[in-house]
Amino acid sequence: MLKRSFRLNKYEIKKLYKSGETRKLGFLVLRFALNRTTHFRAAIVISNSVLPKSVDRHRLKRKTIEILGKESLKNYDISLIFKKAIQENELKNAVDAILKDAKLVK
Repeated sequence: MLKRSFRLNKYEIKKLYKSGETRKLGFLVLRFALNRTTHFRAAIVISNSVLPKSVDRHRLKRKTIEILGKESLKNYDISLIFKKAIQENELKNAVDAILKDAKLVK
């Protein structure tokens, strides 16, 4: 679980969807924008239609947050939206690829 200071609230997510940039890579959609803090803030979105069991959704969110925490993302608001389920062994490669496509990491 992310600390509250690293999470986006409902209004920040709406603002990000309106004014942020978007990158799509297969089943992942990344929305991002600069923020005024010194650290990144994130929201992971996985709907019931993608993974019906909440246990599976939370596991995927935890793994994604773990991957994002290891990256050197500074002062960005990030929303990762999953359109399809993904295997845990492919997750790191997919997240790294979409972050590199958006030029958020090197």
